[in-house]
Formats: sequence, structure tokens, C-alpha cells
Amino acid sequence: MKAIVALGFLWCGAALGDGLKWVDWSDGHFSRAKKEHRLVVLDLHAVWCHWCHVMEETTYADPRVQSILKSKFITVSVDQDARPDISSRYQDYGWPATVIFNGEGKEIAKLSGFIPADKFVGILENAVAHPNDVAADADEGAGESKTPVSLEVAALRKQIVSLVETEYDTKKGSWDRRNKFLDVGLVEFLLFGQRNEKWAKQTLGAQVALLDPAWGGVYQYSTGSDWNAPHFEKIMSFQTSNIRAYCMAASGLRDPGPIQTAMKIRGYLNRFMRSPQGAYYTSQDNIYARENGWVIRALVDLYAVSGDRAVLEEATVAAKWILKHRAMASKKGGFTHGERDRGGPFLGDALAMGEAMLGLYSATGDRIWLEKSFETARFVAGTFRRAKSGFISAKSQSKILISVVDPSENIQLGRYFNLLSHYTGKPLLREAAEHAMKAVANSEVAGNVYAAPELYLFSKELEQKPLHVTIVGHRDDSGAQALMKVAMGFPSNYRRLDVWDKREGALMNPDVKYPELSKAAAFVCANKRCGMPAFTPDDLMKQLRSIDK
Repeated sequence: MKAIVALGFLWCGAALGDGLKWVDWSDGHFSRAKKEHRLVVLDLHAVWCHWCHVMEETTYADPRVQSILKSKFITVSVDQDARPDISSRYQDYGWPATVIFNGEGKEIAKLSGFIPADKFVGILENAVAHPNDVAADADEGAGESKTPVSLEVAALRKQIVSLVETEYDTKKGSWDRRNKFLDVGLVEFLLFGQRNEKWAKQTLGAQVALLDPAWGGVYQYSTGSDWNAPHFEKIMSFQTSNIRAYCMAASGLRDPGPIQTAMKIRGYLNRFMRSPQGAYYTSQDNIYARENGWVIRALVDLYAVSGDRAVLEEATVAAKWILKHRAMASKKGGFTHGERDRGGPFLGDALAMGEAMLGLYSATGDRIWLEKSFETARFVAGTFRRAKSGFISAKSQSKILISVVDPSENIQLGRYFNLLSHYTGKPLLREAAEHAMKAVANSEVAGNVYAAPELYLFSKELEQKPLHVTIVGHRDDSGAQALMKVAMGFPSNYRRLDVWDKREGALMNPDVKYPELSKAAAFVCANKRCGMPAFTPDDLMKQLRSIDK
């Protein structure tokens, strides 16, 4: 952890381009810029980003760049991990993202990636000469698009299936793109949507090349259209998504081999990213709610396929720490991002923790986790809802930053709302899921390779009830726990798992009445039919295989 902290210190204050005075984001800078006839340049970076450091050491250190920035600009530096509101707005540009504003807060230029000094000087001079020109899309092709065409469900799914068939790399696996990486949404689609085990195995097998054999963990991606040129960044989202993907493989392919791969990534997180208190660092010594939610959810998935109680304990300890130190005192169900937020609240923190707590309920049957998850879902529905459709990424007081409706985030949120509505029986959650769908059921999202696979799954889930397994018995009973283990490990990406312990009263959604029995039993409902009670793990597995066809 010491190396990560040291790396973070290199980025603080005036170190970003020696001699330049960098300030944090504030609307007040635009009033000053207008008064002093200056412009504002935003450097949006990440501490783990190689090209961000190259730009710091070369472009921002160049005397010509420094001269024009000092005389004509207010220089703003933001760590994108710390500000999800700003990050979500400019995430299409990658890091570093460079944005130039005039004093009115209008974007003059939006630039993607590393910019050499010679080119940057010309860009800055052009912005000074034309401060009222509205920015076009970045020359790298990222940016905002035209209003998309809404699609009916059948047309939506048809477009998505066609997209996957066209864009999948049948020779090397994953998407046919310049950078190779494991897309957990694609893996889930191949395993549980399209049922294409061949492509799923190919992608997961190729991804092994991005596992670090020395230190552990997984590299972010590989350049050059193959898997042999890893980009040596290990960011949290890729660690957790890889764990989840390999857990899906273990379950969906009925192969225990991928569990060991997931365990190796978990080992990396525990050795290098886990704090002494049990929560997980993201960068430097920052502990963010969103990233811990991702870890907790991944660990719950790993526990489901491995049965390793130590994994579940790690997830539980992290969740309790976040609840104690990141839960908002003034907003029940809400979470801060870090210890001291400079923006927000942010949708990503609440969504990740809501999913994490729902996962903990399904793994333990402890109702406190379901109650906490519902509180968070209710907070999200009341805080981030946009009137027409969808949910915004941040609740910001800034007049300059307009919060965006992120398609991938809304798909994930909609799936969470919908599943939780079955656990709780609360109509407001089902309506919220449909509200999220309104924002993404269109040609643009269906044509986005990074969002479309999960959109397909979301549309299917809205039409049917999840596989429902209820364990009737005491939660601490060994028979009940054996049945839970089978239910958790059964291959399904859309599942409701309850434990009715009569000592704790009725379930939150008592939509099925169960008899009180002398020993623990499992009841299975799927595809509009329910089975007889199963009293042994073998009987439950037979029931699941029979009824979930």
C-alpha cells in the first residue's frame, strides 16, 4: 500500500506541472475567470493512469504551455476517482480528459487522452482567440450523440443480438476492438442470455493472459487487438468484474476451474488493497463506498460458487465498515463517496452498496441486509430521478456541471430495482425499474457494445419472475445452510433466495405461504410452477434442474 500512497502524493498541488497553481473544481472559478478575462482548463486524471503522468511530466512541464496557462487560464485539477459527477460527464474521453471552458462555463474544447506540448499550445491559443466557440466532439471520436430512436422490446433484442454477432471477435474472443479486455456484461449475456458457451469459454480463456503471474490481480486491458500486450494498470472495477465473470463461468459452465482464477484476484485485493479495518482502498489511501460495493458484490458471488466462509466474512466486514463510516447521517439509505466529498451525493455509491447488501441477504438470509438495501433503493428513487425518464449520476449544486443519465448505470440500476421489487413486494421499485428502462430502450444504447448485452438481460428480466428458492427453517440450522449452499451455487443470474425463519416473523414479501415443518426444507418456484418441498441437497438440485428448464 505504501507504493500506492507515494504515487498519489506525486499528484498533489503544484506538482502537476511544476510552477503551475492548480485548484480543485468550484463554480467560483468561473466568476473569477469572467471578471479577469481568463479561461478555465480542467485536467481530469486518475492516479493509476500512465498517460496522465506522461502529460504531467512533459506537456504541463513545457515552458510554452506554462506561460500561456499562467497568463490566460485558471488551472483546475480533478482526480476522477474522487468526483464521479465530473467523471461520468466526461468518461467517454478517457483519461486524461482535458476540457476548456470560458467564463460562462461553456465548453470550448473537449479533448481525449495525452496531448503533446506543441499541439496543446495551439489548442490553448485558439481557445484564447475564440472564447465563445462552442466545443465540437473530441477529435478522437468521443462525445455526445444525437437523440436516439426509441425501440419496442422485440426490435431492441433483435438489434442487440445482431450487434453481438457482428462485433464479437470469433478468432480471439471478446469484442473486435483495438483493446482487448473482459467485459462482464458480455460474459453474462453469452452464458445466460444467448447461451453461447463456446464464445464464453473462448473469451474467459483468452483473458487469463491479462492475469499478473507475479503480483496477482488483473491488468486493465491489452493493446494491439490481441491479448499479449497488457496495459499495466490494475483498477478496482476490472478486479471485481473479473471475479464476477469467473464466478459466472464456474456456475454457468458447471466447471470449478474458474473459481481458482477468481480466488487469485481476491488474493491480490486482500494483499494490496484491503485496509487494516477490512474495507478496500481504491487509490492512495482513499476508501470509497462505490468501489467497496463492487468488491462486496464480487466476494458474495465468489462465496456462492466456492462455499468459502472466509470470503463471506471479508464481504461482511467491508459492508459493516462502509455502513459505519460512509452512510449519510442526514439521508437515510444514502452514502457519501469518501470521507469528505466535494460533490454529490452520487448515484454510483448508493447503487453499488444497494446491490452489495442485497447480495449479502441472499447469501446469509439475515434480514437486516434486505432492509438496508431497500432503504438505499428508496433513497435512490427519491434523489436521482429525472422527470421524463432515467436517473442522473449525481445530485449536484453546480450550475456549470449538468448531471448526465449514464446508460450503463441506468441498466444496472433498473436490474437492481426490478430484482429488489420481487424480494420486497414494493410496487415503487418496479415502477422505478420501468422508469430506468425508458431512458435506455433506444437504438443508441442497443448499438453500444459495452451496454447492449446487459440491456438485453434487463429487458428479459422485466418480463418474468426470477427463479425463487425459499428455505424454510432456522438460519443457523445445518440442514438449512446445506440447502442454501445448493441454491446459491445453482447456475442462474436472475434469482431470489429467501430464508423464512419463523422466529423472525413474516418475510418482507410473503407472496407465498409455506407450511411449518419439522425440519428444514426448500421450496422452488420458476416458470410459473412450483415444486414439492426438498429436504436434502440432492433433492433440491434435482428440483432446480427440473423446474428451471
